[in-house]
Amino acid sequence: MRSDKRSLLMSGEKIQLAVYCGALSGMEDLAAVESVQGEYLHLQTRDGSLAPCAFGEGELRTAMQRLPEMIANIREGIDNGVFFARARGSVRPQGHCDYCEFLTICGKDRERRQTSKSEDPAVRHFNRLREIDGAAEDEE
Repeated sequence: MRSDKRSLLMSGEKIQLAVYCGALSGMEDLAAVESVQGEYLHLQTRDGSLAPCAFGEGELRTAMQRLPEMIANIREGIDNGVFFARARGSVRPQGHCDYCEFLTICGKDRERRQTSKSEDPAVRHFNRLREIDGAAEDEE
C-alpha cells in the first residue's frame, strides 16, 4: 500500500475517498461488493508525473468511521467563521505556497501569522482535525 504514514483523510485536507466509499456502500447495486480500495493521483507540478497514494479496505473503513466527526468539526468552524489559512499541511508539509494562486491575499508574513495564531482557541479547534484523523501521532 502506502510507503508514508499519512492517513487517508490527511487531517481533513482530503476527504473524497471516504465520502465516495460511504456513498458506494449505500448503493443497492453494489451490496455484494466485498472490498473497496482507492487512491489519490497527485499531479506533480514540476514534471507533470502522477504520484499515486493508494489506500486499502481497512484504511477506508477507518476513514469512514472518523469522517462524520471530522465533518461536524469542519461545519462548526464554518458556522463560527473560522477559516484558518495554513502555509503547511498534511498534503504538502513543505508548504502550500509554492503552488497557491492566492499568495497576494495571504501576504509575506503568512508563516509568522500561522505561528502566532496557533494558540488561538479557534485555531486549536481547527487543529482538532488532526486528532480526529489520528494524524497527530503519525506525523511526530
